[in-house]
Amino acid sequence: MGTVLKVGDRIEKKFRALKYCNETGEESKRFEREVRIMQQVNHKHVVPVLYANLDHIPPYFVMPLASSCLSDEIVTLEADEVATLSAFRAVHARLAHDLKAV
Repeated sequence: MGTVLKVGDRIEKKFRALKYCNETGEESKRFEREVRIMQQVNHKHVVPVLYANLDHIPPYFVMPLASSCLSDEIVTLEADEVATLSAFRAVHARLAHDLKAV
């Protein structure tokens, strides 16, 4: 439902990720609800929202740019059972935290 772009932050001289909603109707409302929830959560497994404009068409938010790609991580994890279990636990912790926030 969203598209992520790599954008430059001229003030902090860093690259950021900008995610915008490319859907309308109920999907757009879901996107906006998720952004509002993310703005309220402060947890190491939840990406922080640095800036959001949900009134813009399309609605969007800005977050830190990830240091790696999930597909790169999967290649690494395939060969390491301990690392795979650790990653699974981190994902579980984030999901459990998200469910408590809702």
